[in-house]
Amino acid sequence: MVLDFFNNLKIVINFIQYMKNYKIKNKFFKSTMNLIGNKGFTKIFLGKPIKKYLIEHCKTNEVVVNGYKMLLDENDLMHLSLFDYDPIETEIVKTNVKKNDIVIDVGANIGYYTLLMAKNSASVFSYEPEPQNFDLLKKNVILNNFSSNVKLYNKAVSNFYGHSKLVSTDGTMARHKLDKNRLGTKSIDVEVTKLELDKIDFAKIDVEGTELLVLQGMKTLPNKMLIEFNSTNLKESGSNYEDFFNFLEKYTIKEITKKRIVEPDYDMLIKKEDVTNLFLY
Repeated sequence: MVLDFFNNLKIVINFIQYMKNYKIKNKFFKSTMNLIGNKGFTKIFLGKPIKKYLIEHCKTNEVVVNGYKMLLDENDLMHLSLFDYDPIETEIVKTNVKKNDIVIDVGANIGYYTLLMAKNSASVFSYEPEPQNFDLLKKNVILNNFSSNVKLYNKAVSNFYGHSKLVSTDGTMARHKLDKNRLGTKSIDVEVTKLELDKIDFAKIDVEGTELLVLQGMKTLPNKMLIEFNSTNLKESGSNYEDFFNFLEKYTIKEITKKRIVEPDYDMLIKKEDVTNLFLY
């Protein structure tokens, strides 16, 4: 029994070294994570540390996500290469964004939704204020040959023109939000704009609590949108959930769970600690 354990441990160590040396990519890496993550090694006490080590040391920063080539930040926490990323949201975009639509991606990060919307031959206006994310966003658009129908802006979006501080929400600049007043936090100065488009067929808005400010600054509201909601984030940004939902009262609102689209339970929704994606139409 003990001998078997140490023989298995030796196999695991050799496999980890192989993975580390050759940076296994895409399908094989994803299959390996599914194997380790769902059965086998996770049933023993070494399972979780092994998976954590492989993610941190072996994940390539160049992956294929739902058919799109993507360059990732070395510290990327979304693990786009490991799992199906936002499957319900992805299907909503594929179904609702049409050829020649005018669409916006506010808080584009490194561009997954920008690529998804551009694939349908829509005209995409994509906004990302954080410089490193924007650099990857630009590279990913070029890598997938979408430069002709995507316009990129290294700017934040709100209800004013000018400049503001983009502050870290996790100790790095990987997750960030606009906040003119917060002190003692890692931050950078960024340009801020309003959205003056006459028509927006579809929007994706993910800005860590300043979603209402983005909407208030629009000349025309989108016909449909994916938008992130968290009552705590809204409060920290000077808004509140009552104003948020009152502003959006003309829309039909659906909540997106991990498995399906449901009618929102507003009492539960405003108490959630995690962010929730909403589909409005």
